Amino acid sequence: MSSPCYSLGEIPFPTEPASKCAWGDLHSRRTILLFGDSQAAMWLPSFASLGSDLGWRVVLLAKAGCPPWEYKAAKNYSLGNGLDQFSCRKFVAEEVGFATKSHPQVVIPIGDDSTAGYGLYAGVPQYETELTLMLRQLKASKARILLLSQFPQYFAAMTPTTCLTVYGNDVTACSLNPDTITGRAISLASSEVSQSSGTPLINVMPLFCTSKLCPLFVKGNGGTHLIHVETYHMNRFYSAWISRALGQLIGRQL
Repeated sequence: MSSPCYSLGEIPFPTEPASKCAWGDLHSRRTILLFGDSQAAMWLPSFASLGSDLGWRVVLLAKAGCPPWEYKAAKNYSLGNGLDQFSCRKFVAEEVGFATKSHPQVVIPIGDDSTAGYGLYAGVPQYETELTLMLRQLKASKARILLLSQFPQYFAAMTPTTCLTVYGNDVTACSLNPDTITGRAISLASSEVSQSSGTPLINVMPLFCTSKLCPLFVKGNGGTHLIHVETYHMNRFYSAWISRALGQLIGRQL
């Protein structure tokens, strides 16, 4: 993922993203647009492989720390990527503008929690407002909009690395509780907005979790696979490995 298709900081929106930021089947006339923050970028290996298998061009546009929904009001913080919320608004507007002009068949906005200011994360009502606004703005693209459920993340003091260091002989202690993912404000808001707007929400939790736990490792043909690269993101090898399973979950919506 080369810049500026996936960028950090004040890097301008890419020129000619339809060709320069494309993966999968590059000859296909059918396009999936992934856009958002680093959570969108971590899915690229999976969608690129899926695109090659199913005959879809996959375009990625993402900026670290800038979720695909726009901020409703100014907030008193600067993002960890060196941007303020106004810079993110501009980039998100350019992403939506590209979708409107290029008319991809499918648009999948993917993002993480956003800060509400004063050191607080946004709550369910704010996410519902922002997600609804995003979907309204994307209508002009005439694309089919799909939402993905959230990826399991380590928000406690124990990270995957420190957990394996401390509990290396019993990695079950490093597992997450699925309820902590489905109970997050962004997860609750996504579910509500999906129902109210009729926008499909693809539940990707089975790719990472059982009904009781979300492990660090998954056994499969060819070996054991590590899910996380660090606290917040899936590693690219696991992302590529689950592409066909993702296709089973999302295929009916394409």
